[in-house]
Amino acid sequence: MALHGSRVVALALLGTILSGCDRGADNRAGTRDGPAPGASGAKPSPWVGDGSREALLLVDPEQDAALREALDAASRQARDTAAEARELWRQARPDERERWLIKWAAPVLDELGQPTGRVEHVWVRPLAWSPFRVEGVLASIPRGRIGHEAGDLVGFPIEELSDWVFKIEGRIDGPRRGGFTVEVLEKHVGAPGGLNRGSGASSSGSK
Repeated sequence: MALHGSRVVALALLGTILSGCDRGADNRAGTRDGPAPGASGAKPSPWVGDGSREALLLVDPEQDAALREALDAASRQARDTAAEARELWRQARPDERERWLIKWAAPVLDELGQPTGRVEHVWVRPLAWSPFRVEGVLASIPRGRIGHEAGDLVGFPIEELSDWVFKIEGRIDGPRRGGFTVEVLEKHVGAPGGLNRGSGASSSGSK
């Protein structure tokens, strides 16, 4: 990810988790039976990607106060419901656990490996999830330097959790539980049309 001057260009990746929401009465993301609409008419789509693994969305939360505020609120909601989500994950069958993802606000490092104060939000497939820590496999392709690549085993404190999602049917056009930041991005720019498969989503920016 290139940095131009002091302006950080935030990159957001959305893949298969872009689906309907499972709306409950308990302050979780809701249920949407069909796929979210993509860009319509002649308006250029902000999404780029090959449709097989990931889509790249260019957004700049630093230049969009409303978007940044909405994403921050969504991450707080994810953390507030993380204990309930962890219990659902713990009780899930092995095949159901394959449909869980946790978003990690991974610290971005400089060339010397020191924290820059920025974070990149990447998806992790959880293998272990305690009240204090998450460990799993990095499912996103990082756009910045976070010290890990897709497929690596990673671990982080629960304070760095910024979202969680369970793809109920494992389909882009099916319902999901959680995915609070995903819903914000869908409402902001729409879903990426034409994508049928993917592994997760990533977004980066200071926080």
